[in-house]
Amino acid sequence: MAGNKSIGERISALGNLFLGFNIGNAKDGSQVIYLEVAFPEGYGVSSLVEKKFNVKSVKTQKGPNTYYFYAPLLTVGFDNVFDAVEFNIKANEEAQERRIFLAEKIKELEKIVSEEPMEKLKTLEFKFIPKRKNKASSIPAEIENKEEEKEDDGVA
Repeated sequence: MAGNKSIGERISALGNLFLGFNIGNAKDGSQVIYLEVAFPEGYGVSSLVEKKFNVKSVKTQKGPNTYYFYAPLLTVGFDNVFDAVEFNIKANEEAQERRIFLAEKIKELEKIVSEEPMEKLKTLEFKFIPKRKNKASSIPAEIENKEEEKEDDGVA
């Protein structure tokens, strides 16, 4: 995720979510990097953050949506801490997008259920439409279309 970005660039990328960044000493004398962020209301911390990035998080007492993301400096490093925060932001954005999408689909379904007869509703199914793969062709479109027409006519 990070590439070769500096700490300053990583901080700038977080925008107004960034509250602070520091390196401190743990009780065992090891150095710990921590990043303080304030998420929008409704955001949480994904359970995948610790599993995927080896970065822990804890709510601060500074606000309801304020968190510290932290990890040992020498074994994990600042890039992983920033990556964990960025991952968490994207996970929350996607979750929010899914909630909005679901609410829209529920409204559509409510309309259908209220307007259609029960017999027709019993035939309702949910299916995914597979995406068509666009295969690059070196044949001009006119020739390719003509070949498809021949196949349809049964004439080779």
